[in-house]
Amino acid sequence: MRHHGTRRPALTAAVVLAVVALALSGCGVPSDSSPRTISADRVPFGLLEPDDGRAPTTAGPGATATTVYLVGDERLVAAERDVAGPPGVATSIRALLSGPTEAEARRGLRTAVPPTAAVALAATVGDTVTLDLSRWFTEAAGGPEEVLAIAQIVYTVTGVEGVGAARFTLAGRAVEVPGGDGTLRSGALRRTDFPLVGPA
Repeated sequence: MRHHGTRRPALTAAVVLAVVALALSGCGVPSDSSPRTISADRVPFGLLEPDDGRAPTTAGPGATATTVYLVGDERLVAAERDVAGPPGVATSIRALLSGPTEAEARRGLRTAVPPTAAVALAATVGDTVTLDLSRWFTEAAGGPEEVLAIAQIVYTVTGVEGVGAARFTLAGRAVEVPGGDGTLRSGALRRTDFPLVGPA
């Protein structure tokens, strides 16, 4: 009994080594002693995608895509965002207020909305949303930058399904903001109110 017990492990090890050798030889993967060039059509899908400098998107089950509008060459430029949560005005506003990504900044895109600004969804009536602004918008000197900032917000929120216009308040009271021609308005604004700064 002892004699057979000492020979069996050696036999088993030999069988395992033989099986591993057969498996490796059947993989068909050649080994090279140095790097070699392969044609682009044999590279696995996705490996040739350009690197835009963003971290990989790890969109979970509740993630969605939205479009925000940044500024490039003094006109609005659409930019896609992968965001957490369901699509909607509040989600799109948060994405806009986060500003351009590093990759977008390298492309020359920026935002006219300062990082100190706050915009909150106050109400929705029909296709018009009411947005409550931080005091920055009323204390700002106005001019082209404020027009661009308001245009960014209007374009971003009207990109949400069912939203066609935006009106603005400050602490619940109607406030005047510049339209596309720079004149102050207290009514609802649509994309058509910003023909000179809309996307080219």
